[in-house]
Amino acid sequence: MNTSKQVNVMIGLLFLLVITFGLYFVWDQNVRAERAEDRQAEENAIRGGKLFALNCRICHGDQGLGSQENPNLPGAALNLENYRTIDPGQLRTLHQRLFETIRCGRVGTLMPTWGEDQGGTLNNTQMQQLVALITGAWGDEHPPTVRRLLAQAQQARAAGDEATAADLEAQAQAVLNEISEKGWETALELAHEQDTILTPAGEVVRLARDVAANDTVLLLNDAHVGLSRDQLLRLGPSGEEGSEVVRVVQFPASSTLARRVGPGEDTLTLESAADFRAGTVVQAGSERMLVVRVDAAANTITVMRGVDGTRPLEHRRGTVVQDPSNEIVVERGAFDTQPRPHSAGTQVFLGPQQPPEGPLTGEGGTPPCGQRPPAPQEAGIELTPSPGQPQRPRTAQPTQATVTEPQNGVIEVPMQDNRFLRNNLRVPVGQPVTLRVVNQGQAPHNLRVAGPDGAWNTGDDQAVPAGGALVPGGQQAEATLTFQQPGVFAFRCDAHPNDMWGYITVGQ
Repeated sequence: MNTSKQVNVMIGLLFLLVITFGLYFVWDQNVRAERAEDRQAEENAIRGGKLFALNCRICHGDQGLGSQENPNLPGAALNLENYRTIDPGQLRTLHQRLFETIRCGRVGTLMPTWGEDQGGTLNNTQMQQLVALITGAWGDEHPPTVRRLLAQAQQARAAGDEATAADLEAQAQAVLNEISEKGWETALELAHEQDTILTPAGEVVRLARDVAANDTVLLLNDAHVGLSRDQLLRLGPSGEEGSEVVRVVQFPASSTLARRVGPGEDTLTLESAADFRAGTVVQAGSERMLVVRVDAAANTITVMRGVDGTRPLEHRRGTVVQDPSNEIVVERGAFDTQPRPHSAGTQVFLGPQQPPEGPLTGEGGTPPCGQRPPAPQEAGIELTPSPGQPQRPRTAQPTQATVTEPQNGVIEVPMQDNRFLRNNLRVPVGQPVTLRVVNQGQAPHNLRVAGPDGAWNTGDDQAVPAGGALVPGGQQAEATLTFQQPGVFAFRCDAHPNDMWGYITVGQ
């Protein structure tokens, strides 16, 4: 090959190399940009999880499942795949509704205003991060990976390849689920961190011995951690099978001397004597004393000095006087949880806080963000539920006077945000009835009937759709229900348990 040809070949190779590197650079930049946007959605969902744990879990639950997590929680379930829509139009609508609900609250419900411009504590970015936690998307547009998969699915469907299109859409859904779930995992981790109780020595509080489901006395590795009567504790982490809430009935008393006491005195003046009980042994320094009498009003205890082989000593003001026992007496299965056995070493957490019962947003003032004032509640009627049925929430919709019965074996219940348009139903005992729910609103809803046991989410519940899934806005579902015994049974929407409420009367 002559020199001229060699030069031409070299130039050609260099030209191809430049083109190759150029294409790679463009491709790499696009990939990097896509990954960066995906990470942005994930990082904001994680930040949203932290905000949720700090601000929202009292009403919506540690896992964001609302009443599906515990029937005492008034907040809507948010940790649902229904909110992680792959439909771009639905995402835009959903993003706007969720953002405005967080910002402005919801009139007539316990949902308060969180936006700074409405007197709340969250700025726009923080509210967007909460929406990202729920939807798996940052803003009202899907992450790039999801957009690419949906575009490929659209091309496959246009080519008649429905199987490939469905698979690509499933991959897109999985991406949104993963982003959102990382945020919810962060929320739960922070909830556990916030609820962890530490001993004065810095150790995690745990059960010091096994307990059966009916044991009411729990031995802790250290019970001197500032417990109070009626306080709720959780045995085991929230969100795990076997977790149980207990209510504190008795705990080791502890206080400090309000004045100096000499070795010959038998009356101790304390900062507070309310938690001490006659018949218990208390300790001050190395001395043990038997409590003979308690005067809570005077904050004094009368004691027998120097018991259990100790000798009376002088104690200065401020000396700690406490029951050295590490046993607490509890009420098992509190907060509608089930008593269960727990092994030694199980972590003891702070329990859930009692959700607020009011005030309702917009009640007694100007509703925020131009929302309409709460509609005057129609008087409705009072039904007498069967014994053991759940109590009707204070904020629940009235029970209509009009009774709806099956027509050709079918009852149709339209649903809006957030009420059943028919909520006084009557069905015959022992006969199958098709119950059809039609969601005319935007939020997802369902209909769940409490069975004879009066508890939600138990084996005798009946739900529409069957299994209790939520029906997206604009869709409907039906299920065939059969009631084997007469009575008046409560039903509700799992996503809005304190608003959407009604009764089914089962007659002969």
